[in-house]
Amino acid sequence: MFWRVTKKEAAARRSSKMESRDHSNAANPKSLMSRGKIIKISLFFVTAIFTIGNTHAQTTFGLRGGMTATHIYAEIVDETVEGETQDATSFIGYQAGGLVEIGRVFSVQTGLYISSQGYRLMIEGERFKDRTVERFSLTYIQVPIHLQYAIFIYDHASVMWLKAGPYFGYAVGGKIIRKQIKKSKTIEKETEKMKIGTSTKDHYNATDMGVSLGIEFGNAKYRMGYFCNIGLKNISNNSSIFERNISIGITVTRMIW
Repeated sequence: MFWRVTKKEAAARRSSKMESRDHSNAANPKSLMSRGKIIKISLFFVTAIFTIGNTHAQTTFGLRGGMTATHIYAEIVDETVEGETQDATSFIGYQAGGLVEIGRVFSVQTGLYISSQGYRLMIEGERFKDRTVERFSLTYIQVPIHLQYAIFIYDHASVMWLKAGPYFGYAVGGKIIRKQIKKSKTIEKETEKMKIGTSTKDHYNATDMGVSLGIEFGNAKYRMGYFCNIGLKNISNNSSIFERNISIGITVTRMIW
């Protein structure tokens, strides 16, 4: 799976990321304050849901993990530069965490997840040949709020859940991995810690939000599901480019009580 992006898009992305290498690593107080507030709000919300769930007869809890194909879709705001197309590819990420579900037929499902987002960008060369590749990988804490509808099948022994709702995310870390590959072997590898915050010195803005759609199949104990997250917020600090997270994935859930 890959998305087509223009060379000007790649240049805008790289110039935005490269600028931060020339600045100091001083923390941004505004960014740290925003990060603390969002984490506190997310933890408060999840704690409140779990507390309410303990007093609700139709509340269940579970553990979830899965694989994702992630990408950061980019759209150029400044259209003054023309260029040829270039491949930006998705990479395999992960999602893991705990969930709480309140209700039976119509229900609300939320939780707290750690998930990875990002993309690969071909800097030089061609796919499957000698090439230079950069991978931008971010780690998010995500809190989805899904409204669900259960369809019971096979005499209520199995269930299909349809769900949709918003999700909120906060990036807690990230890294840039640059590889030079010759004859299918990595001959050079560099890793750089990604700067995350609201300053133009940072690679990406920490906050994210969007829409999540999904479907699950299973029973009272085990479920398998598919989902699609579409980011609606610009996570770029570069005014010339609009970037948002997009991911699809498959998950396995074990309901524990």
